[in-house]
Amino acid sequence: MKGITKIVLFTGAAVTLGMASFTLSTTLADRELSPSGGSASAGSSAEPSQRYKENLSSASSSEVSTTPEINRTDWNLLLVNPNHSVPEDLQPVLAQVQGKYEMDERVAPHMKEMIAAAKEDGINLWVLSTYRTYEYQQGLFDTNVKQLKNQGMTEEEAIKETAANVAVPGTSEHHTGLAADIMCAEWTGGITDDFAETDAYKWLYAHCAEYGFIERYPKGSTDITGIVYEPWHFRYVGKEHAEIIMEKGITLEEYLGVR
Repeated sequence: MKGITKIVLFTGAAVTLGMASFTLSTTLADRELSPSGGSASAGSSAEPSQRYKENLSSASSSEVSTTPEINRTDWNLLLVNPNHSVPEDLQPVLAQVQGKYEMDERVAPHMKEMIAAAKEDGINLWVLSTYRTYEYQQGLFDTNVKQLKNQGMTEEEAIKETAANVAVPGTSEHHTGLAADIMCAEWTGGITDDFAETDAYKWLYAHCAEYGFIERYPKGSTDITGIVYEPWHFRYVGKEHAEIIMEKGITLEEYLGVR
């Protein structure tokens, strides 16, 4: 529908980053559905999405789905996407990672270690969203539907459009406590794909696997993940698995051999 603006919700009205305060015009829910240096300026390294596309053709499903070490029932390999809901009995024990944000207590030390390592390299990682309750996600979803309807969409159109940008409650990785949305203190460009041009993103892309994390929704993988590109969303899977996934440039779905 022409003239309709996509709305993406953020977990708060405003975020203060370093000395600069700004209100995000684009807010951060699960748009489920996207090297070192001290600034948030663009670097000269190769486009990660290009690497993803190049590696995708060489990473067959047989390579990534038959590895004996992969146990799909392991807690750290839990698959949550539009086709796989969070188990109803999942109640992660949480621990603080930065400010008010908490993650699964088994993951929190790794996230804190990654944040500290980035700091040593001049990158000030800023956690924007971590664990979310089902009720919180429902509120995000309902608010987005309401705002789209106010722009002229029908109920059906608004729900469909919202589901393409905000995870349907029960299908968000944020329910697991294993995922975090991360940007950097210097970044003032809002919750946009442009974050992929910053040194902070390049550092995360290069080093996240060292701490057990992966870029969960790479550019060009929407048909596989069901989620649009989110260069700020990182998911814990464990160092051994993360190194393989990031090296091959594949998604968690491909690694597990499940869609």
